[in-house]
Amino acid sequence: MVYGKSFPTLWKEWLESEKKAAKDYPRRAQRLTKYGWRLKYLTFNNGKIYFVRVYPVKVDVFRVFWFRELIEREIETGKERCVVSTTSNFSLPVRIRGRKLYYGVYELKGGYDNTIYSTFGFTSEVHEKDIVTGKDRLLFTDEVRALDVLPNGRIVYAKDRPHEFGSEIYLYDKNADSAQLIFSTDYLVGEIVAGDERIVISARKNGENFNLYTMDLGSGEFTPLVHSPYSAFHISLSGDMLTFTMNCKKEYACYAYDFESGKLFKITEELFADYPAYYRDSNDLYFVGLNSSGNDIYRVKAHFKKFYLDDEPVSLNREVAIDTSSVAQGGYTDNIKTLFPPRGARVPLYYKDDVSSYYGLFFWGGDVIGHIPGYYGVVTYDSGEKRLGVSITANCRMLSPLYTSLGFENIDDGSLTLYLAYPLVLKHTNGVNNMYMATLLRAFDNFDRREVIPYMSMGITYPGTYLNFYLGVPIEKRELESEIDRIGLYSTAAVSQYILGGELLIVAEGIYDPDNTSTVFRKIRGYDKEIGEKIGGMFTLEYSRPVVKVRNGLWNPSLFFEDIIAKVFFDSAVPDRGSCQYSTGLELHLETRVFIGLASDIGVRYSINRDRERRLDIFYMLPF
Repeated sequence: MVYGKSFPTLWKEWLESEKKAAKDYPRRAQRLTKYGWRLKYLTFNNGKIYFVRVYPVKVDVFRVFWFRELIEREIETGKERCVVSTTSNFSLPVRIRGRKLYYGVYELKGGYDNTIYSTFGFTSEVHEKDIVTGKDRLLFTDEVRALDVLPNGRIVYAKDRPHEFGSEIYLYDKNADSAQLIFSTDYLVGEIVAGDERIVISARKNGENFNLYTMDLGSGEFTPLVHSPYSAFHISLSGDMLTFTMNCKKEYACYAYDFESGKLFKITEELFADYPAYYRDSNDLYFVGLNSSGNDIYRVKAHFKKFYLDDEPVSLNREVAIDTSSVAQGGYTDNIKTLFPPRGARVPLYYKDDVSSYYGLFFWGGDVIGHIPGYYGVVTYDSGEKRLGVSITANCRMLSPLYTSLGFENIDDGSLTLYLAYPLVLKHTNGVNNMYMATLLRAFDNFDRREVIPYMSMGITYPGTYLNFYLGVPIEKRELESEIDRIGLYSTAAVSQYILGGELLIVAEGIYDPDNTSTVFRKIRGYDKEIGEKIGGMFTLEYSRPVVKVRNGLWNPSLFFEDIIAKVFFDSAVPDRGSCQYSTGLELHLETRVFIGLASDIGVRYSINRDRERRLDIFYMLPF
């Protein structure tokens, strides 16, 4: 424990310790990659290593593209190629049999009894990919926690028992495309690795950590191999040598169990080592190490040092004395009480428009059980009108999977909004991953106008590519006590593409709203006023990417600058009649965090419009 030192002093001491550790690390292990972020599921096969890489790439202000890739790396040359790229997270360790590679990715499935994920839950899509031809096929989808491929080509996998602790063990036949339940066990099976002579699992009883066993599919018996109070996991087989990770006495290290001698060995010393993959021919151990950038792959010559586990109890004492004298049965009113006070607030809040300046605070909160998972609002003082205003929105999941949201504001002109959206499609994997049928009901203009907007939206996602589509029909009727009669049509198509370390964004909008008395075109950059027509379209083309990594700031006051983002843009607004507007220019954004993490965007914009008017604007925006 350290007392009496300031944050800047502690920060400098930590940096020095990290630098020293980084210098010493290469002496003990050879670093093969310089990726950072997250690497996992390392495995060795036929002179190559395979691993999953998960990493973000910043492309705009507080905006990143996430990439999830399965990488193949040749040991001799260091040449790499991406075998699989997906928009979903990998859910299972990589397994290889011959030229076939097996992997799993998370997918969503409806029908679960929860509100946190709006009645959706996670399953795994299990794929088989031919490493040579690249052919990929989906084998089956199930709630798979662990699997491997047997020598005969069948897949053994474990899934959790639905209503009690433990696992169910299945065999999947690819030819018959069917899975058969073999047995059920009180052990929770976390990993499975199958060799030519044995099946090894990492599993645990209720109240224990994960230990290692051999599993007999015929009898359903588990025979202990490594049994201790420490967790043993990330297992790999190389002939008669089982390698694994164990967090023994606060140290993540790689261990080995030799089936021929029945002895336990420790392979790595004095460094973080995970996901071991042993190559017997060269006596090399590959593992995922830890550095200041995240994870990378390292290699050492395996040194097998005999290791003896302490004689400590495996099971934890789960009996905890609880004083129930002050515990009483609650009701739904107790959940409502957790909505207040708010969980957090941001003070001060400042922004301005063409008319006035606003000062206030931003706040947010939610309930405990997730029926109202989030509400947020703004309280402001309008310096021009000399009055207080409030805007608040509450999201609701009580009717899941129907998503509802209720909003109220009187900062501008007074409005009340009810939003209803039902997911027709909701997925994590590549392709069409969301499609909503929705309705927006709104009273606005001091509640004198009543509007109903039925619409549909759809999102298509591939690694590095996002496409979004929207089609809405706003309707107002005097029969609904609105001031006017109108029917409009709005459409949007947007493409976001990762390219050259940045984001290319293309947005096209169609507008048809001839009877609307309000403005329908937005003000584009480079102009003071928007177009007043009611029919036409808008188009935006912009490219953004980070140009300078600042990554520095002050402790007191709490102020941190992240990256400077450059953005080149072209905006246009084209009515069906009259003059169009268009402009182009350059923006520089400085990502800023104040008061221990609160985000702000400070920037400068240079633009030139159709009339050759040049402008230099300084702006300040909040990311909400």
